[in-house]
Amino acid sequence: MRRLNKQMVILLAGGMMLFIALIYINRPKPTKLSCDASFILHKDGHVLKLLMSYIFYDNNGIAMLNGAEVTPEGVTHTVNRRTVFTYAKVNNSYSLTSTNSYSMPNQAENTVFSELMPAFYFKKDINFNIVIYPQGDEGWVFAAEPVPSFLCEKR
Repeated sequence: MRRLNKQMVILLAGGMMLFIALIYINRPKPTKLSCDASFILHKDGHVLKLLMSYIFYDNNGIAMLNGAEVTPEGVTHTVNRRTVFTYAKVNNSYSLTSTNSYSMPNQAENTVFSELMPAFYFKKDINFNIVIYPQGDEGWVFAAEPVPSFLCEKR
């Protein structure tokens, strides 16, 4: 009888270890995405030249926007913003929610930059849906409205 109990304990312990190993192997892997994109937007005589950097990791991320806005009069304003966000991913679709958005000290005041880009980059608790398509080793194509699609190159 004692031998049977020992075998049962060993069998149960082995089964538990196998069960734990399977849970560990099949756990969801965090999304890791880090890339840079540069583009130029033209609207109503304004030209926005941006370098956008994105970092996605484990349901949190940051978008960094750096560049310049040139007005129709030729005045150049510095653009330098950070937007921190959380996100949920379903296949290639990402639902981002801004948790903090702020200008860096050298950000120009009173630019129309905020009219050219989605509110997500300027306000807290704004949802922004984006679809991200992998492009092999090159990076990802980001597609969203109203921002045109762009290639975000892998870092």
